[in-house]
Amino acid sequence: MASLSAACSRTATTSARVAALRPRPTLLAATAPRPSPSAPTTHLGRAPRAAAAARSVAARAAAVEAPVLLEADSEQPISLTPAAMAQLERLRREEAKEGQATSGLLLRMGVRSGGCSGMSYDMKFEQEANIDPEDDTVLEFATGGQAAAASGGASGGGATAAAPPLRVAVDGKSLLFLFGMQVDFSDALVGGGFKFVNPQATDTCGCGKSFSA
Repeated sequence: MASLSAACSRTATTSARVAALRPRPTLLAATAPRPSPSAPTTHLGRAPRAAAAARSVAARAAAVEAPVLLEADSEQPISLTPAAMAQLERLRREEAKEGQATSGLLLRMGVRSGGCSGMSYDMKFEQEANIDPEDDTVLEFATGGQAAAASGGASGGGATAAAPPLRVAVDGKSLLFLFGMQVDFSDALVGGGFKFVNPQATDTCGCGKSFSA
C-alpha cells in the first residue's frame, strides 16, 4: 500500500508539472478598441440613409419653392408668355382711340409703392412720346399678327396685315425689381388675370399683384 501511495504521489506531481509547462490560452478583449481622437468615426449604416433622406428633402423643397417659367426669353430682361401677349394685344386695340394706330401706344411696366407686401406691379398704355431715352429701357415683342403674316408669306397664302410689335418701356428703378420676370395670363373665373413670376421677389401676396424684395 505504501508503494502504491508513493506511485500515485509521483504521478500527481508529474501531471502538475506538465500542466504548469503548457502555454495558457490568451483571452481576447470583448470590447472593440477605442478610436483615436484624430480618427474620424464613420457610421456605415447611417451615412447612406442620411444622404438619401437629405436628397429627398431637397428635391421636395425645390419642387415646391421653385417657380415654373414657361418659354422664358433669356435675351430679354422681361418675358411674356403667348397668353399674356394675346391679352396685351387685345387691350392695346381697345385702348387705341378711333382712327388712332396701335403703333403709337406702348406698354408702361413698372413698380410702385403700396399693396399688401409693400410694392405693386403697375401696367398701363401710354404714348411713345412719353419715353425717357435717358432712363427708360424699351423692349420689343413680336405680336401674333406678325407671326401669322410671316407664316402666310412663307406658305404663299394671301397677304395678312401684320400688327405692329408690342413695345414695353421700363424705367431704370423698376427694372431692378423686375429683371428676369415673366408675365403670364389666365382667363380663369377664379384667380384669373395677369400672373407675375418674379425671381427678385422675396415674398408675394396671395393676390399675386403685390410683392416685397
